[in-house]
Amino acid sequence: MASRPPPSTDGSPSHYVSGQPIPRSFIKKSNRLDPTSAAQVYRLNASTIAKTGDGVNMSEAATLRYVRQHTSIPVPEVFESYIHPETGYPCIIMEYIEGKTLDEVWSTYSGGEKERVIGQLKGYIGQLRSIEAQQIGTVDCGRVQDQFFEDNDEPGMAGPFDGVDAFHEKLIMILESKGEMSKKKIMEQFLSEVSKGKRYRIMLTHNDIVARNVIVKGDIVCAIVDWELAGFFPEYWEYCSAVSWADSRSPFEREAGFDAVLDSYPEELTYMRRLWDLF
Repeated sequence: MASRPPPSTDGSPSHYVSGQPIPRSFIKKSNRLDPTSAAQVYRLNASTIAKTGDGVNMSEAATLRYVRQHTSIPVPEVFESYIHPETGYPCIIMEYIEGKTLDEVWSTYSGGEKERVIGQLKGYIGQLRSIEAQQIGTVDCGRVQDQFFEDNDEPGMAGPFDGVDAFHEKLIMILESKGEMSKKKIMEQFLSEVSKGKRYRIMLTHNDIVARNVIVKGDIVCAIVDWELAGFFPEYWEYCSAVSWADSRSPFEREAGFDAVLDSYPEELTYMRRLWDLF
């Protein structure tokens, strides 16, 4: 059963009745934290946010609950999650985590503080990667949440997939269906030159592990956020995603980056960057 959000302590109205959706009018009057983001995140009061909109999926709530239950990774507590009856969009009511992003503070750290933060991240990501599965998809056995599959609503095309081979084969089919024949060839080369003969494990993966999604207080990692793309993926996927999508403006990712945190897969990275149009 979902836990109930704490009552408002800042004088804002309270509509937190377990199982009852928060009115859209109240959400819209709340402070939106990042107006440029596809996901709409509103701070309802000092300790609670609502995440909703077209860029949100219900599997994020399932992942947050799963990670809190099976690991010591700090993530926001989910109070409620539902399809909002007024908008038709998923809506996740969750804990607001105070702190700064790793991006904001990395350049202020001493050498020792940097080592401590990297050590914590290694431990947390290690816990995540220790959770394995036989199927590729979300923790609630749903479709894969990733850019390759986001525009494909044909049944079965976005998974879940019974193993890595099925996942790779479907990637090729999707690229062909989109007319991206050069990328299809890259994927075929990847299968014949890199992954052939390898038995990739399927690991729980954040799939957007960048510095802006790490919240810290001092040199303590107090939350890893934004789990909407998370799920079970081939073991190389986390590294390739983190390194490929690293923000070159980020002080953390310029100096250390997730190369310092994750096991590296350099051969796989070469091909994945080409698939994602990153060179």
